[in-house]
Amino acid sequence: MTGAVNFFSHPEISSSRLLVTWADDFADLGERVAVALLDRLGGQEYAALAPVGYFPLAGVSIDADLVRFPQTVLWYLPSAGLVLLRSDMPLYNWHRFVSTLLDIAQENCHVTELYSLGGIPSFFAHTGSREIIAVSGSPEERDLLAGDGVNRDMDFETVPGQKPSINSFVLWSARRRGLTAYNLWLPSPFYLRRAGDPAAVRKAVDFLRRRLGVDIDLGPLDGEVAAQHKALARLRLEKPEVDKAIGVLETSLSLDEVEAEQLAGEVDSLFAGMAGGAS
Repeated sequence: MTGAVNFFSHPEISSSRLLVTWADDFADLGERVAVALLDRLGGQEYAALAPVGYFPLAGVSIDADLVRFPQTVLWYLPSAGLVLLRSDMPLYNWHRFVSTLLDIAQENCHVTELYSLGGIPSFFAHTGSREIIAVSGSPEERDLLAGDGVNRDMDFETVPGQKPSINSFVLWSARRRGLTAYNLWLPSPFYLRRAGDPAAVRKAVDFLRRRLGVDIDLGPLDGEVAAQHKALARLRLEKPEVDKAIGVLETSLSLDEVEAEQLAGEVDSLFAGMAGGAS
């Protein structure tokens, strides 16, 4: 095995799928999906990659006045046959990081299929529908997702001269090992960057429950979507400039940079205030 790993448990796993999520994804999509799955399906901590070599030595973050160190933890959800990665995005040594992850996946967990989640900021309104854009290495693999309600007609290519995303690197590495692998991209309204996008979380969880063949009650997620819509509807009534900006997006038109930042700032303030009031 390439990098240092600490194992917390040793379940017998004859076959599984791997879901890769990132703590610092746009709108916290990956972490919110991971939490939703663990809350509903249960699971156990399986292993952790030692952070040395992947993150700055001083790579701590402050969240609600708590110091948080970078972490990379694998969970096993036996009821779904799923291995779940919850991790900060590594800054260094991507090759070693991903090689170690895939070594565990194949040698210990007998993973046959991999999904990596990624959130994308996009210019549409929260009242619009959500979609999953699936990227894979071949048309044959994309065809395996037929009937799952995903957009299989788009390809994300790295701009020449730019570094690929970590999800693209995971996809490339998995395919080199003969794994069936998909990047699942979920666009979210750009102004939900801090608030999160429960509609995108619901879309991802719904897709995964069907792919994994498990029963997950989507009612609580529907409630989160409704609560966010209600809060934003109230903000639109209180602030005409917010209503106008969202109305522009609802007609598939664009905002300029200043308008977009003003809208995002108002929504940030709304949900920051709600979080503060709830604490």
